[in-house]
Amino acid sequence: MRWERTPTQVRYGRWFGTFAVIMCALSLGQTDETTLVREEMPGRQGNGDYFTLPVARVAPQRQLTWTMPVVGPSNALQLQIQPTNEAREQVKSNVQPQYPNGRLRVQVHANGRLLKTWHATPNAAMAKPLRYPQTTAQSLTITLRNTGKTPFKYAQGLARYDQHTGEVLPRERAFPQAYLLNLHGARALTAQPMIWLSMGLFLGLLLWAL
Repeated sequence: MRWERTPTQVRYGRWFGTFAVIMCALSLGQTDETTLVREEMPGRQGNGDYFTLPVARVAPQRQLTWTMPVVGPSNALQLQIQPTNEAREQVKSNVQPQYPNGRLRVQVHANGRLLKTWHATPNAAMAKPLRYPQTTAQSLTITLRNTGKTPFKYAQGLARYDQHTGEVLPRERAFPQAYLLNLHGARALTAQPMIWLSMGLFLGLLLWAL
């Protein structure tokens, strides 16, 4: 038995299909607007954000230098200077981090070329990522020098392998922590034209079927 649709049923079916497609498109568009990507993390020197990290004490006129692998474009560096009130932070969630007084110089090199130099206080260096010209270099060298008169502590991670080359080390070694970011303008996960094109094709097939 074949079900024959009356003209009224076809007309209502098309209106219902059109309404459903429009609602789906609006829903996808709204979801897309709330999931905009504003940053990516192409590099990090990690190993253990979930436990208490060892620290390196950087005395006045001393420095830390390390190389970080990168898996994509990057244009910002987030340091990991340790706050002086870290113990209170771990007990109370609403305590704001406080950093030691002093001055420091931060430099980022790519392929032996200096990308950027910053002169700042520990507080200013930790307030937001330090921006540098975007690069696609596969490794960056970071130099953090204490140019002030106050020592500060910097987070490290312990590993039994070289975090740049992957070579197994004869003994555990400390690697300074940092995050490399790729900051950019808000970018939707799915382009709006693609949403409307998909919905248009679906609507066209639905109307053809009816």
